[in-house]
Amino acid sequence: MPNGYDLQGGSMDIRNAQNYPGGTGVGNDLAPLGKYSRPRTAVYLKLGGPIFIITYAETELLFAEAKVRGWDIAGEAKVHFANGVRAAFQSLAQLDARAMIPADETAAFLAEHPLDESSLESSLKQINTQYWIATGTNFNFIESWLNWKRSDYPKLIPVNYKGNVTNGRIPRRMIYLSTEILNNPENYRTAVSRLDGGDVLTSRVWWDR
Repeated sequence: MPNGYDLQGGSMDIRNAQNYPGGTGVGNDLAPLGKYSRPRTAVYLKLGGPIFIITYAETELLFAEAKVRGWDIAGEAKVHFANGVRAAFQSLAQLDARAMIPADETAAFLAEHPLDESSLESSLKQINTQYWIATGTNFNFIESWLNWKRSDYPKLIPVNYKGNVTNGRIPRRMIYLSTEILNNPENYRTAVSRLDGGDVLTSRVWWDR
């Protein structure tokens, strides 16, 4: 489902979006988002469910990237990539047994989608797109966002939703809290002076160039 749409009946209503697949149900049971893939509440919304900080899948995918960049990493990039994707699939079972993906389906996916090493660009795109999926599937959206800023993958399409504060640009940082401005004004001003564009959502932090 594309980002930046609503259900308010106007120009930004999801039902007016290109490639809208349609809803499910009829009458009072109509669900406009019915044909979009959505998280299963029984799998994700558990008070005792795990929280993933940094996973084996993420680590292996980062090893794969380091290897294709020519860094001194043991093993082969394609093996690290396969390990990362396989682990990402397996991690879903930690959320709920109903989310388990059979090993033969994982093997079939990996056989059909090995790491594309035809160019550095192709490898980086594939590795970091899988990283995005792995972290997003585990609801670690901050890490998805941070790695997107670092790698520029996947290629996201910004939406200029009416009244948005970034003029249709994807945020690059979080703004400082008002308590920081009030309680630490001198250091706040110093920090903001180092930001191109000031304390706004679209300014880039020092490593995001």
